[in-house]
Amino acid sequence: KNLMHMRAVPHHFLESSQLAPLADSYGLDKSALDMECTLAKQTLNGKELDEMIDVLRELSPLRVAFPLLVKLLQIALTIAVSTAHCERSFSALKRIKSYLRSMMTQQ
Repeated sequence: KNLMHMRAVPHHFLESSQLAPLADSYGLDKSALDMECTLAKQTLNGKELDEMIDVLRELSPLRVAFPLLVKLLQIALTIAVSTAHCERSFSALKRIKSYLRSMMTQQ
C-alpha cells in the first residue's frame, strides 16, 4: 500500500504521511523526507511520469537535493512485490533434484 504512493499515478503521489511507515522501516528522517516530498512534487509537476522508475530517473541527477527520496525510491524498486519468482525457483530445484536422485544408482 505504501509503495503505491511512490508511483506518479495516484492523487496521493509522494505523500510523506503515507511514506512514513516505509521510511521508519529503513531509519530515514521523516521531517527531511516531508520537505523533500514537497519540493519533489513541485519539481516534477507537469512531467509525464507513469512508473516509479520514471520518477527515479528524473530525481537521480538531483540526488544532492533529494537524497532520502532517491534512496526510498531505490528501496521501493528493489523490494520483491511477490514471492512467485522465488517459489518457481524452488519448484524447479525440486524437479531437478528429484530427477537426479532417481538417476542415481548404488555402486
